[in-house]
Amino acid sequence: MPLRENRQVRLVARPRAIPQAEHFSLVTEPVTAPVKGEILIQNRYLSVDPAQRGWANDEGNYSAPVPLNTPMRALAVGEILESNASAFRTGEFVYGWFGWQRYCVATPDAVLRRVVPSALPLSANLSVLGMNGITAYLALHGLGDPKPGEHVLVSTAAGSVGSFVGQLASITGCRAVGLTGSTEKVALAKSRYGYQEMINYREAADLGAAIRAACPDGNDIFFDNTGGPIADCRHPNHAAARTRDPVRHGRECVLDTRSHWSAPRAGDSDAAPQVGRLHHLRSCRGIRNSGSTAHPARARRQDRSRRGDPAGSGTCPRRNRPALPRREPRQADR
Repeated sequence: MPLRENRQVRLVARPRAIPQAEHFSLVTEPVTAPVKGEILIQNRYLSVDPAQRGWANDEGNYSAPVPLNTPMRALAVGEILESNASAFRTGEFVYGWFGWQRYCVATPDAVLRRVVPSALPLSANLSVLGMNGITAYLALHGLGDPKPGEHVLVSTAAGSVGSFVGQLASITGCRAVGLTGSTEKVALAKSRYGYQEMINYREAADLGAAIRAACPDGNDIFFDNTGGPIADCRHPNHAAARTRDPVRHGRECVLDTRSHWSAPRAGDSDAAPQVGRLHHLRSCRGIRNSGSTAHPARARRQDRSRRGDPAGSGTCPRRNRPALPRREPRQADR
């Protein structure tokens, strides 16, 4: 059998802002044979997800940092070429934590699920059937709890998660308004992603005024994929929504804080505004705030509970995710 060569994209330096080519290296090395209990997977599709920016940091968020000089952590879909694990057979397709590389020798706990053949392309397992689609569904329905006729505002509306949120909101009978950064994305989001109105924040001289004009009745749900200045503009619209329905509070699903990726770290001279934004977010009256990225299991339990599923009170089994040291719960988690 000819020797297989593996090509890996390894993380070799910690980015402080937007990752560049110098933070990675392309390495070629022979593929090792799987031993007892291992499987050899040939990756067909690799994911490039916003969450990877956080994983590249030198401090953990909800997942431990990617060790330097190792393949970049990523979800992937691949075919099993060799199996020395009784639970898997050669020729099966699987989805899991296989990294940015052509081949992966893995143990079964790296596999999240088998890929069931369907009419959808294999790549859909990394989009609508993968982390992005699941995140959009669980966050919107498990945390946002949308009802027909409600108003939903979404940042990064044409992104990997936001593009699904608009469609889910439209299916639920909500009015979806999105924010994005180009005229091409505005057109795409309105024609394909279920948005009734779009705002190009790069062209808006006053973003707050643009949001108020696009959302004259306020918003019941703010689906936040960015944090930062965009998130600062949405609270008055939550207040307007609450006057329409004083019983149901405005809801805010915090999925990402990518606007802070290039921000100074804690201890730097101008890190205080970032801390102030988080304090402002938590102290706004009449707004229920939930962090979906930090609590995916909570979102699943809340969604099951609302649907009357008795399993909603259970716990979600742990996946193959590097563990962080146990910490005491913060006030916001209680």
